[in-house]
Amino acid sequence: MEIFKVVVFICFVVYVKGQEDQAENNTTLEHTTTTCCSTILDVKNNSVNTTELDTKGDTIITRTPEITEKNASSPEEQPTTTEIIVTTKTVSSTEKETVPPTSNWTMCSSNPCKNGATCLENSTIPGAFSCSCKLGYLGVTCAIKDECFVHENGDFCHRGKCTYSDDRRLRSCRCFSKMYWDDEGKECKEAQPPCFPNPCLNSGTCIAQNSTFECQCETGYEGEYCAIRNTCGKEDHCENGKCVTDTNQAIKYCKCDDNFYWNEDTEECETVAWPCKPNPCKHSGICLSTSSGDWNCSCSGTYSGATCEEVNFCLGDKEEDGCNNGICIKIGDTKLCQCDPDYYLDETTHTCKEIHKPCLPNPCANDGLCIALPNSTYNCTCSKGFSGKDCENLDLCILDGGNAFCGEAACVNDLDEHSYHCNCSSGQYFDYAERKCKDLDLCPLMECGSTEICENSLCGCKKHFLWNNETHACEPNFCASKPCSSDEMVCKEGDGEADYHCECKEGHVFNGSHCNNAFCVFPTLNTCNQVCESTKDGYICGCADSNFQLKEDNSTCEYIGNITCVNKTCSKGSCIVKEDQEVCICPPGHTEIMGKCVDLCTANMLPKSFCPDDRCEPVDKGFRCKCEGKYVLSEDKVTCTVRKMCHKSEKGWSTCAKRNAACIEDITAPEGYHCQCLEGYAEADQGICQDICSFDENQRECSVLGATCEVKAGGEKACKCPPYFQRSKNGTTCNRLADVSYLLTLPLDATTYRKQNLLVPRRKRALEEASVISYRQIQIDIQESIGKLFSEFHQANILNCILNSEFILCKVELQFMEASEIELNRFKVSEICQSDGSNANCLLPPSLVLRKDQIKKLVTIQKTNPCDKDIKEDLCGSETSCWNQERKNSFSCTCKTGFTARNKIYPVEDSETFIEICKDVDECIENPCPAHAQCTNTIGSYLCSCSPGYRVNKDSNQESCVEICNPNPCVHGHCTENGDHGFECRCDAGYSGAMCNLQDENFKDARLNTIIVGAVLGGILLLTIILFVASVARLRKKKFVDDSGNMLYNAAEMTERRPADAGAINNAYQRE
Repeated sequence: MEIFKVVVFICFVVYVKGQEDQAENNTTLEHTTTTCCSTILDVKNNSVNTTELDTKGDTIITRTPEITEKNASSPEEQPTTTEIIVTTKTVSSTEKETVPPTSNWTMCSSNPCKNGATCLENSTIPGAFSCSCKLGYLGVTCAIKDECFVHENGDFCHRGKCTYSDDRRLRSCRCFSKMYWDDEGKECKEAQPPCFPNPCLNSGTCIAQNSTFECQCETGYEGEYCAIRNTCGKEDHCENGKCVTDTNQAIKYCKCDDNFYWNEDTEECETVAWPCKPNPCKHSGICLSTSSGDWNCSCSGTYSGATCEEVNFCLGDKEEDGCNNGICIKIGDTKLCQCDPDYYLDETTHTCKEIHKPCLPNPCANDGLCIALPNSTYNCTCSKGFSGKDCENLDLCILDGGNAFCGEAACVNDLDEHSYHCNCSSGQYFDYAERKCKDLDLCPLMECGSTEICENSLCGCKKHFLWNNETHACEPNFCASKPCSSDEMVCKEGDGEADYHCECKEGHVFNGSHCNNAFCVFPTLNTCNQVCESTKDGYICGCADSNFQLKEDNSTCEYIGNITCVNKTCSKGSCIVKEDQEVCICPPGHTEIMGKCVDLCTANMLPKSFCPDDRCEPVDKGFRCKCEGKYVLSEDKVTCTVRKMCHKSEKGWSTCAKRNAACIEDITAPEGYHCQCLEGYAEADQGICQDICSFDENQRECSVLGATCEVKAGGEKACKCPPYFQRSKNGTTCNRLADVSYLLTLPLDATTYRKQNLLVPRRKRALEEASVISYRQIQIDIQESIGKLFSEFHQANILNCILNSEFILCKVELQFMEASEIELNRFKVSEICQSDGSNANCLLPPSLVLRKDQIKKLVTIQKTNPCDKDIKEDLCGSETSCWNQERKNSFSCTCKTGFTARNKIYPVEDSETFIEICKDVDECIENPCPAHAQCTNTIGSYLCSCSPGYRVNKDSNQESCVEICNPNPCVHGHCTENGDHGFECRCDAGYSGAMCNLQDENFKDARLNTIIVGAVLGGILLLTIILFVASVARLRKKKFVDDSGNMLYNAAEMTERRPADAGAINNAYQRE
């Protein structure tokens, strides 16, 4: 009851005060009523007063912790207990509601406009405002400094794009690829190597010297690029100290001797004079000495503490720690204000400001403009480049200059991947290096026939092939191009690719350069029996003498004379008598020898240039050429034609394959072919084709530059910096760590990058799959395609590839001249990889084939760690341990245990980046092995082995060598030596196992049974003996006399019966 009285009294005071204010400020009251009724003050306060006063017609401003279910009518009227709500409560009022004024606060009262901008209230929308920015600033509150606005006449960033900084406080011009910002002209200019852009730092002057340059440094700077600031003065003189260089901080400074300190003001080493020399006060604090010899610090700005070590945001306009409308708390070395209820901490001024819900503090992110609405709601007017309810979404097409970069292509923002991409029309892709759309060729995704070639996303017949509508295939059409070397030759198509051949016309023979008419040389090629005369396309027959006449068949000569030969038969020819001499008229291809017609081959009189090497062999109807090596018998079965030596079944193909070369048909060569090294390979010893980078001279040429040899597209040799390294700015040696380096994992299509016809094994690939993965093609495609995806891409290094059943997962190091996180996220944007929908693959234009279904799961990109296993193995070797110092941008490789450093190299101009060159430690020199053991050194370790006659004793806590059979290792058996270190155990009966430590359960059971049977038999035997003794005793008492008077005993016969095997020994479980 007492509490109720207090509440009524407070409410009455509020009522009286309200009536007084109403009389003075009716206009203000009406405005205040509208404002307060739609304002919720979201301030944490668990101790609030409530008003439950039934006052007719009055408006009461209450501070309500909660509203009970009874009087709650809408969600807006149900605040939690942690909210302070300014609201109105009307009790059966018929008059116009009025509210007493609470303040004259407006949105411009908090001065929301930054950087000297003017705040303008909106007369039509209550609570709304706008900012009038000064030149060079933009944004709804003018918080963004605009360096893209480079001239007062309105010129913006040409040949570049306007991008925003990460904190969205700066908009600047970022030049396109191969363009550089000229600070003097305030514009993007084309590069003019070697001096533009200026490689000399700190205002150094670049002097071109052909393709290289030299930097002339300003006073106080030195080094190849004027990067090192020299505070030591002329000739590095430091009085009372010495000049040292800190390469990490790029500075030379005086390191003072003991009892001296560096005075920043005089830039000299001065004598220590306590208490204020050197100055103990940090952050430019002033040291004040006291009469007692002590000191105090007078701190500047927002610093406090005994040595001005604390950042103090609690000072505000007070001299001591304190916060207007809050209390000062300390977090670490920073003091800041924790605001009272109804106030919030302004992050810009670090002061507590009054809360005015819903727009103060501003719920709109990224400098959005908050407009209060009825029922404590609001709308956000977002700054350019932002969207969403609270302006939380970023439009990178604006913020990162995507619209300007994409040019005529459409910029598409990707919220999920925090990136953007340039979208071209159908059938095109965007070349980010040249910033334009190009025609898309999906051929790398397509599978064409073996006689087809893909061009512009279509399969068509290869050169010298023609489409056949009936067979629906490309068939050989080589002969249409007349590939044969002379008119006497006939072209005949083959069945396979490039499988055509040229033959001489019928009756002609190839002599190596052209075809000779051979009708009249080879008997089987003509029908003449005497004279054969060659014509252009054949031959004609005639007779050798007037005593013969040609018959109607125009081939055979008939004898019309009357003299016959007596001595000569002339075999195949005809004999006539001339001048009393018998003469043989032989058919073509024959000659007379000793009265007989003998073929020219047998007579060794074959005309030149009709058979290869003028070699022939007789046959039934004459003779034919002997076709060997690069020649094969023609269809006429007489002459020779050129053999296809590079066919897979021929010698040329197999020979060249063994040499890692391609077989080239060459009739001028002795063997009819020659082996030609593939692109990127050269002939080495024994004619074997090797990677040109495997030659010592090429490796040495690159090694002196700190580079490795690589074969580029086109088969040319190039010296390429190893992973994580790049060339110096003058382009000579690889002595700089990469400016921007990332590790990328990519899922590549296994079918595309698996070697189909393996001729040349890759060098230095130990993995089994290395022989089937085309690393060179992957390198070429990645270099080309990534170069189209990033305008500032430099080079790619394939570190490792793992072959799976459907894809090849490759880890690649990418180096950029510049790359932002937004650009790198482009890898995960699915639209970047083009697909025709026919399979699971997609194309990263123009040539890289990826597994599209694996991109989201497997594509990762992260900053390069030089100690990554694949990079470290390449740079430092497996015998080292690697330590990465990311903050200092350096790393070091030191020798592992088992190795010692024989040298240390510094690959860059940094004393903290080094690689130890290791050699194996021979641990056996100090013989670390136990007694009776021999030490063998291994790479990085050693091996102890027992001497002959000794074995390893594994029973002891520490391995040692003991005699082989002493102590006896056989638990239940006898030890026998076997070789230098081995032994055998001969187990006792009932035991088995290598160490005779296993008892045989069958023997155990048999032994028990034997005992039981023995006991039973023993009992029976004992009983038998007892009965026998008793019987004998009884017989002694009974005597019988027969007819003869003899004494008779009982005639019962005692027979001992035993089993057949009684007394045998069971050897089943005995072991010798």
